[in-house]
Amino acid sequence: AERLATMGVIAGELAHEIKNPLVSVRTMAELLPDKYKDEEFRNKFMTLALKEIDRIDEMVNKLFNFTLKKEKGEYVKVSLSELLEKILEDMSIQLSAKRIQIIKKYLSQPNVFADRVELKKAFSNIITNCTEAVDEKGEIYIDIKQKKNMRLPNVVTF
Repeated sequence: AERLATMGVIAGELAHEIKNPLVSVRTMAELLPDKYKDEEFRNKFMTLALKEIDRIDEMVNKLFNFTLKKEKGEYVKVSLSELLEKILEDMSIQLSAKRIQIIKKYLSQPNVFADRVELKKAFSNIITNCTEAVDEKGEIYIDIKQKKNMRLPNVVTF
């Protein structure tokens, strides 16, 4: 019964996670008729679509692995600024479609030990929520700083 309840929670989270890459692909697909003659746009669309399909495939594989056994996260050294830059790159189509400006203030370049996949998923969800909440031509602020006289915790604000 507990495993079934857990699967229900995971299914809900998976649906939310799959929606994010689908929004990117849908946005590009909607723009495609107007920009079809633009070869750079077509190449960018193809690259993004393949990358987002890979993301969805990875999520489905993780769900499959979970059904086989409880998967433990792998903790590795993660650069917060590099991770955020990768996420922003992955979401560039969504951001540019709404003409959202990202204002970054990285006061430090801290590394953390974390499950990279889970941390990326969490930050992606936060940025997606910010994107949905902000008006067209809005701004999203991302700050990274390290607390004084402490190695941890690092602070990331949105």
